[in-house]
Amino acid sequence: MMIKKYILTGILGVGLLMGATSCGEDFLQRDALDLRQSDTFYKNETEAMEALVATYSVLQWQYVTNYGPLELILDIASGDTRKGGGSAGDQPHMEEFEPQNVVQPTNVALEVWWDKYYTGIQRANQYLERIDGVEADETFKTRTIGEVKFLRAYYYFDLVRLFGNIPLITKTLGLDEMDQTQADPKDVYNQIATDLVESIPALPQAVSDSEMGRVTSYAAKALLAKAYMHANGVYGVNLTTANGEVIDNGRALQELRDIISSGAYALLDDYSNLFRMDYQNSSESLFSIQFSDLAEWGDWGYGVGTQGNFLVTMQGIRGHNSDERVEGWGFNLPTEELFNTFEPGDLRQQASIVVAADLEESYDESYQQTGYYTNKYTGRPENRLDDSRGGDFNLNFRLNTQTIRYSDVLLMESELSGDATNLNKVRERAGLPAVGYSQAAIEHERRVELALEGQRYFDLIRWGKGPRSKDLFPIPQNEINLGGGTLVQNP
Repeated sequence: MMIKKYILTGILGVGLLMGATSCGEDFLQRDALDLRQSDTFYKNETEAMEALVATYSVLQWQYVTNYGPLELILDIASGDTRKGGGSAGDQPHMEEFEPQNVVQPTNVALEVWWDKYYTGIQRANQYLERIDGVEADETFKTRTIGEVKFLRAYYYFDLVRLFGNIPLITKTLGLDEMDQTQADPKDVYNQIATDLVESIPALPQAVSDSEMGRVTSYAAKALLAKAYMHANGVYGVNLTTANGEVIDNGRALQELRDIISSGAYALLDDYSNLFRMDYQNSSESLFSIQFSDLAEWGDWGYGVGTQGNFLVTMQGIRGHNSDERVEGWGFNLPTEELFNTFEPGDLRQQASIVVAADLEESYDESYQQTGYYTNKYTGRPENRLDDSRGGDFNLNFRLNTQTIRYSDVLLMESELSGDATNLNKVRERAGLPAVGYSQAAIEHERRVELALEGQRYFDLIRWGKGPRSKDLFPIPQNEINLGGGTLVQNP
């Protein structure tokens, strides 16, 4: 099966994890390993740090064999957006994810996700097996083991939510172990819980400006709560770690309340600043995937080499340049139904969605034109590569992808507790009056607060309201073929 590809890269071919602001560059700007052999690697702390960066770097991968930016495609799958782009033939695999369509097992995005996450898992497994033999400070070892366990949990969490029935691999594999069978999804969730619970005491509560992008214990606590909520919503189970700790509603609430009571995070006063360069890695960011223009990338044939954010390139307005915006490819068009979901006076509507009719400068209409564009991951002069530096600006947008925000933590706490206090903190920032707690209120609030951030699809699945006829996506057909019967296709 596919595992062969990752074992035969018992090498650490790496793109770098880069900071989108100068704050994180000290940690994130590292020399590439460039296919160093793993059997001659891991000798000292410097090499271990490079391997750690290699494990982080997979987070950035949005183009492997083709375009597969997860957040964008999940917005499409949720029904909140249409594919868009230049034409029906422009990335047609993305249109299959619209709820009325059928995603074929040959869809190239599926292979992108499978390859991406199992590469990250392979790198994590290798790190965990080799770090004990490295000549390094014990504090360094403890912290980086925690980081790698968080990353492995993160990669498995996306995989199990996407495909459900996946191989669970927690060690590097030999050539005679390639044909891995699928695990019970509950076992995958238990492994995620084990990794996160073990990572929390090993991780710092905060990082310095020079380390922005590295994981904290609070990010691990938030991810643990998210994993519990999805597993419980879909399978009706609690999580159990390898040493018998049970992650139930009360434990997940405890983790979320630890974050809130710490005082380490706060909502930004102005929601519209969330996706601006001056507010990257802000007080509202628990975990963000770091992007950069430091590589000045220009190689269209090697998508994993860029450190720029394809979400920005792909969602900018076609043919539109102004003092405020930089043109893009016009994908992921918000629907009118999403636009109208915002309550009157909700400040997030304008901050999240651009109304095409309000644009003063000209633009080119996208395929499936809805009259709306995203106002979050979009090209702006502030995140565009200066042409004088070389490279292609399309490949080098430096806006981070925010995967866990503090408002998400507040809304998760409200949902698990059944109390509207934290829900109303989120609404207050949006300029809206307080409401009483209800499931409908939490579902509405999560939709508009996290709109166009790739969150809604998984929310709908865990609430039993999946917008598609099938909640799980097909296992990539290529993996079925390579597996020789060891992998069973999702029904």
